[in-house]
Amino acid sequence: MSYFCKVETIKQQILKEVYNKKSREILIEGIFDSIDNKYNIFYENNNEIYVGTNINNYLIKYHKLKLGNKPWLPCFDFEEITFEERFIIEDGKKVIYENSNFKKNINEKYKNYIKKEKTLEERKKDKLLKIKQESKRQEKRENYISSKKELFSSYLTEGKKFLCFDIEKYENNQSKILEIGYVFYDSSKDVYKNKNMIIKENIDLINGKHVPNHKYDFNYGETIVIEEKLAFEIINKLMDEADILVGHDIKNDFKVVPNKKDIPVFDTQKTINPSDFGFKGQLSLFRIAEGLHLYPEFLHNAGNDAYFTFQSALRIAA
Repeated sequence: MSYFCKVETIKQQILKEVYNKKSREILIEGIFDSIDNKYNIFYENNNEIYVGTNINNYLIKYHKLKLGNKPWLPCFDFEEITFEERFIIEDGKKVIYENSNFKKNINEKYKNYIKKEKTLEERKKDKLLKIKQESKRQEKRENYISSKKELFSSYLTEGKKFLCFDIEKYENNQSKILEIGYVFYDSSKDVYKNKNMIIKENIDLINGKHVPNHKYDFNYGETIVIEEKLAFEIINKLMDEADILVGHDIKNDFKVVPNKKDIPVFDTQKTINPSDFGFKGQLSLFRIAEGLHLYPEFLHNAGNDAYFTFQSALRIAA
């Protein structure tokens, strides 16, 4: 059983699914060919198209002449009608939709919009094209990783200075900085400076709901409480001295501390292949450090994050 009914009585989820989608699948040119699985009863009367649906036994009215401004219009009630096949009315006669002139006209007028079944040969070509595109992306990624590894290794050999830093923000307000941690490595002297700076103005703000609170758990250097202005002065001064910047997804840290001098960057998230660790997509610092057998602890402490990021970079470039 299906019902012709006023649009006002159609449930919102149906309207949202069919009308608000705004894709070629619901345009008049493709409506019959694209939604056959759910909307399989059709009726034409006075230039109005009625599309039957099995969902809750409702019927949606689609006005083919007013697609732009007001495609959904109120309709009057019809009696309950039982349909055995998809059909429309042409010249006062019931005609199976597939054999109708209406379908032929739609196919001709909107043939560039209606989805066509691809041949086996076309599907094979599409598959081959996807494989080639993926191969090119992988080659580009491998070349990028290789170039970054070479750069990092050459800077170690040449005695360059490395700055790895991390910024921990308040989970309930990302504009509030809780900690800035850094590792500054002078490879010419093999000297490390590791520090975690807790921002004095925000010392009472504590994470713990979405990320763990390890504000006082820095294990690889000194922790100090410092005013935010002085902390940024320190990190900017170190950045001026550095020859290369190291970070994990460092673009987020650059939003707080911009790379004004366009110093070369080594990002551990971009210089490793997730598939090497059995994953897809971007890897977290924890997964990278763990995969490199660094056994990370107390991450989301800015100092620890900086330490494990730099140690990961050393192993990646090795």
